[in-house]
Amino acid sequence: MKLLQRSLVARIVASLLAISAMALISIVVTMAVAGGSRGDAAALNVAGSLRMNTYQIVAALQRYERTPRGNSRPRFACSCSASRNAWRNPS
Repeated sequence: MKLLQRSLVARIVASLLAISAMALISIVVTMAVAGGSRGDAAALNVAGSLRMNTYQIVAALQRYERTPRGNSRPRFACSCSASRNAWRNPS
């Protein structure tokens, strides 16, 4: 302890070691958090795709309700086979 109180070089070395230790701990924690959240991006993409499909269905239904009754109403066909298969096979 007396060495740290008297020697400037010892204080600088101790400070650098403390900073290096904090940086190493920060790197380890960051890697652990990044490793734990790998599947979250895929889940968010599927959730966003399903939300977008819901908006498209609602918009199509609103257009359908505004058209007059009779033979002029359009027939619907799903043009979103990629997103339809995404929820069936999430892997």
